[in-house]
Amino acid sequence: MRVARVTVYQWARRGVIPHLKIEGLVRFEPEEIKRWLEAKRKAAIQTSR
Repeated sequence: MRVARVTVYQWARRGVIPHLKIEGLVRFEPEEIKRWLEAKRKAAIQTSR
């Protein structure tokens, strides 16, 4: 993703992007992010039709 780091953490705080919070640290599971991106891509394609 070509998104600023601060944007990703804002998305996590807002619940936009899948993440885990462990002992106050925000962590991202690569496979979860891939699935999330794929779902967003599919939704965008369906919306544009």
